[in-house]
Amino acid sequence: MDVLVAQVRAENGWITLSGEVEWDYQRQSAKDAVRSLLGVVGVSDDISVKPQASMSAVKSEIEAALKRRTFGRRLRAVGVSLEDRQDLLGHKSGRMTTHYSAAEVGNLWAAVNRIATLRESPE
Repeated sequence: MDVLVAQVRAENGWITLSGEVEWDYQRQSAKDAVRSLLGVVGVSDDISVKPQASMSAVKSEIEAALKRRTFGRRLRAVGVSLEDRQDLLGHKSGRMTTHYSAAEVGNLWAAVNRIATLRESPE
């Protein structure tokens, strides 16, 4: 984790953190790290969050992930095998392929209903 806290000041048990980080979790981690130290009575947070990723880049990555998931689910819906879905999605792990091509809830309910109907039918 690259926490870029530029300055830490301590006075009468009070800690002041200042500087810049890329993500809010880094700011929170810096605060948590000093809050539990012996003798600390409080923490002032003057850390700025300066994201390096642009909103358009984040948006593009999210859109690509949603398209992969949709593609994977559509492949599964038309009966494409796990191995072929894995190749088409470019995954090395079948677990990732299963994640991206999870069954639709409606299909799962339909399967449960078919099983229930079969169990209720007299033989």
